Amino acid sequence: MNADWSDPRVVVEASDSVERFTAWSPDGTQIVFQSDRTDGIFNVFVMNAGGSDPVQLTDDPVRAGRPHWLRHQ
Repeated sequence: MNADWSDPRVVVEASDSVERFTAWSPDGTQIVFQSDRTDGIFNVFVMNAGGSDPVQLTDDPVRAGRPHWLRHQ
């Protein structure tokens, strides 16, 4: 949805997996999140803002942690 809460959209359809700890990229083009969609083990994923092209970034549940973005200046 937009910053003013208008235009909400579903980016992840209902499934047996859990998606949590979501964070928007600083430029608003991607979302990073933690999910158990791979074998029921939580890892970090990133996808486009519209919900397409999810990519698994971690393969270690101990290091998956709560994802967030850092801004480089």
